[in-house]
Amino acid sequence: MSFHTDEMIKTLIKRVLPCLLIFILCLLLLVWGGGFLKKDSPNLKTYVKKQTTSNINHTNQPNDKNNIEPTNNTDEQNNYVPQEQDGSYLPDFVMEYYQNNKQAANQVLSNDIKTIPSIIPAKKDGGVPVLYYHAVDDIINGVEELFVSPAEFEQQMKYLKDNNYTVISFDELPMADKYKNPVIITFDDGYEDNYTNAYPILKEFNFKATIFLCTNVIDKPQYLKKDQISNMSDLISIQSHTISHTKLSTLKIGDLDKELEGSQKILTDLTGKPVNVIAYPFGDYNKTVLQETKKYYSYAVTIDKGFYYKNNDRYQIKRIYVPRELDIKGFAEKINGIW
Repeated sequence: MSFHTDEMIKTLIKRVLPCLLIFILCLLLLVWGGGFLKKDSPNLKTYVKKQTTSNINHTNQPNDKNNIEPTNNTDEQNNYVPQEQDGSYLPDFVMEYYQNNKQAANQVLSNDIKTIPSIIPAKKDGGVPVLYYHAVDDIINGVEELFVSPAEFEQQMKYLKDNNYTVISFDELPMADKYKNPVIITFDDGYEDNYTNAYPILKEFNFKATIFLCTNVIDKPQYLKKDQISNMSDLISIQSHTISHTKLSTLKIGDLDKELEGSQKILTDLTGKPVNVIAYPFGDYNKTVLQETKKYYSYAVTIDKGFYYKNNDRYQIKRIYVPRELDIKGFAEKINGIW
């Protein structure tokens, strides 16, 4: 009897123990996996950061206008700049992760825009929408999202006119509360269609606008020419988008100042007018960039989503992106902060 009992115990141990060990291992993996997937888990942040630091695509604007390899970031500890906690901001490495992993994000607007699907913060009283476009053309020559059709653009300008919006400049921003429904219209990069297609529509409605221009593309194919810049100076303010459209946070102080001050001087000499606003290329900036920008400019715009309020930092002005194929209902919702 004792012999049979011993044999049964041995058999049970042989059969049950492996199953028990597998069960315990699965339980441990499940517990660890749950922690990995938590929103605030350091494991997730580490994973995302590894993905971006090992696989970030530095290809820049469409048409290969800016094949510049950024230098190594010597001020990495300053890359995180806290924003208002309104849901419109995530750290750079998360945004770049979504940009460079298309399967992880349902929409990637362009190489110029590091963004993830998000909701524009609801507009409060006194909020000024700062719209930003890139190209205005039916012919798509690059990232499709960037090319708003002239018909769409005209319809959007008509909406502003019909709904009694007042288009103002950055110089009028401190007095924005004195205007009825103030709005600012901006364009990034300086495409030639801003003159051939957008300017005639703006002139039709007598709307002013700001074009943020990279100085090293002036007079190049598909970009603004000097005579075009002069011809539309009645309504269009030419402001800085730096010289070479590089990520400013990657530059040493000397190179950073050249991009900031150099572009300002070139544009001031070209237009004969003050250049006191800059758009950060890629929406990229850090504490050092903010400090240096304040030496040369009165305002700076980002690609963070939201509205400008009087008490906001003038060097972190949020904007509202207008992509191609945005119907007028969607445009109205964006500009009114409904979604």
